[in-house]
Amino acid sequence: EALPGTVECFNQLVQAGKRIVILSNTSRRAASAVGKLPGMGFDVKAVTALVSSGEEAWRHLAAKRRGQRCTVLTWQREALEGDSYIAGLDLTVSAIAEADFILCHGTEVIWEGEGRTRAVSYMRTGDIGDYSEVLERGVERGLEMVVCNPDLRVSLPDGTAGYMPGGVAQRYEMMGGAVTWFGKPYKRHFDACLHHIGSHIPRDRVIHVGDSIEHDVKGATGAAID
Repeated sequence: EALPGTVECFNQLVQAGKRIVILSNTSRRAASAVGKLPGMGFDVKAVTALVSSGEEAWRHLAAKRRGQRCTVLTWQREALEGDSYIAGLDLTVSAIAEADFILCHGTEVIWEGEGRTRAVSYMRTGDIGDYSEVLERGVERGLEMVVCNPDLRVSLPDGTAGYMPGGVAQRYEMMGGAVTWFGKPYKRHFDACLHHIGSHIPRDRVIHVGDSIEHDVKGATGAAID
């Protein structure tokens, strides 16, 4: 569901004739994320573009990691239900001992190849322990971690906290691992948004609307956007 007041704000901007680009930290690709909008009450036809951290990460993988091996930290649907984010990248999902990099996409399972998944409790508990072996071996082997969703936590429908990929990546970085981040608050995510708005529009004519100090306000400030 959309946050209270979000759809009303969106509709007012549309009625005022403003160009709108949705900037999201979802680990989904852009087309998949757009498909969720009507059910949340948004008019897709009024959106110039949707820029998702998942899409930006996918494009990075297509350019830099195509054909390689990776251990995937992901959502259950990716590993078990065939809704595969890595489709089209020619990646081979493998154990950490054989991986070329770690893909941090979700926080429900560790996926190490066909039929090799391990459920983790992190999404509900915030306990990083289930990831210890993967993170330690990744650091030992000097593996890059690519992060599709930099959020640390979200509020779940039942009112509890859900712990997200950004927290896992943050721990990996603290352990000395190399992390490539996509999404808010990183400047290149906002730059991708501005590309869709048009280079002829100066940054001081762009505003960012969001609800997070650590992602929205920090990111917009770093990108010189109000």
